[in-house]
Amino acid sequence: MIFHSGVDSERLKREANAMEQIFHNRIVFLFSSWLEQPPVGSQFEADHALFSKLQWNGNVAHFFNYEPDSSFLCIQMELCKFALASWLKENTTAESRNLPRIKGSFKQIVEGVEYLHDKNLIHRDLKSDNILFVAEDNLKICDLGIAVDRIIDQGTEIMTIRNGTGEQACPHGKELTVTRTCRGTKDYMSPEQLSIFSQLNAKSDVFTLGLILTELCVVMDCDRKVEVFNNFRSGKPNDIFSDLDTARFAVALTHIYASERPSCKEMLTHPFFDSFV
Repeated sequence: MIFHSGVDSERLKREANAMEQIFHNRIVFLFSSWLEQPPVGSQFEADHALFSKLQWNGNVAHFFNYEPDSSFLCIQMELCKFALASWLKENTTAESRNLPRIKGSFKQIVEGVEYLHDKNLIHRDLKSDNILFVAEDNLKICDLGIAVDRIIDQGTEIMTIRNGTGEQACPHGKELTVTRTCRGTKDYMSPEQLSIFSQLNAKSDVFTLGLILTELCVVMDCDRKVEVFNNFRSGKPNDIFSDLDTARFAVALTHIYASERPSCKEMLTHPFFDSFV
């Protein structure tokens, strides 16, 4: 992470330290983090020298998006092999997408999200790029960079509201940490996140899980995926599943109204997961 002020430095160090306290076998583990503050201009000079040797003549500072006086927060995380997005591109046959295996993989993802929700965190940037394989059929969630706190009031979760600039429009939803990603990835956002005043709670993650389940089960190119995901956000039917139980489960997760979606805890006890490899 790159930042430019002392305030940012202290905030990001506190947030990185907080992330080191998250332990779950479905969350990529953060081993350690440290701050590097090189002398003004020295990082640019080092990078420029390196790229000159590689015969690349672009603007180094613009390419890496840092200033001469930038500081750098370094994070050492668990080594993973590849992202689910890569797996989806490489496994495009019915045999590679067999339902028992998909159920097992998807349950692992739900377990990770349920842990975050139990810790009163909302991921809000779930996507196939942020789900990693540490081994075959062993998945973990990463990039909690824009997670926010869940606000529970007398047993009821309050909707976090943000205005169009990303600033808080109500006293809820304290930022846990910030990366270059603004508020999530549009293709995977729930309807409430895309509203004029972006709103979200834990059920927003559930909507995205429904989209991820869909792309696990159905081979789609980019254009088809955008069409299908937009249909879910608009409450339009998607006749794309070969298995009726899977179709019903995906529809439940992607209900246009957040209050009608199951929680991750409820998902894990759903009959959909009764049998898988």
